[in-house]
Amino acid sequence: MKRHTLILNFLCIAIFLLLTSCRTTPVYETFTFDYTLESIGAYRIDVSINSNKEYKIVRNNIFLNRVQDEKPIYTYEGILSETAFKEADTKISDAGLFKMKDAYGFDDKAIEGRDDLLIQIAFTADGKEKFITIRDSESNQFDKRFRDLIFYMNSFIQEYGK
Repeated sequence: MKRHTLILNFLCIAIFLLLTSCRTTPVYETFTFDYTLESIGAYRIDVSINSNKEYKIVRNNIFLNRVQDEKPIYTYEGILSETAFKEADTKISDAGLFKMKDAYGFDDKAIEGRDDLLIQIAFTADGKEKFITIRDSESNQFDKRFRDLIFYMNSFIQEYGK
């Protein structure tokens, strides 16, 4: 009897873990996630990821382009692997973007030397839209999952924007 109870408990735990930890389909049927990191007057990086597993990164060095004859804007695009897409989809969906305010850091006093840094997010998923603008402010006001998304996006730029 104890053996049957032990096996039944093990199976219940295994099924629970399987159902809660494995996501085989994206949370959103269709989505477009646009992320912009901009230092006003200096540089701008735009990243776009969509539910077709396509990504595009555009780097624009605004400051240097003002003084150079040639104005290079670097574009990197491609298709994400299944693993990379699953990671991006998880980070984006877990961040709770639709629950966030539209703007952060504009009511606060600017942080000395960092008040020109902006992050903009445009997220469209299954017919819903969300736009978020963040002037560099204290990161502790954001949920850990949103901070994880920002960290992930910066790593994504480094990996795919070469």
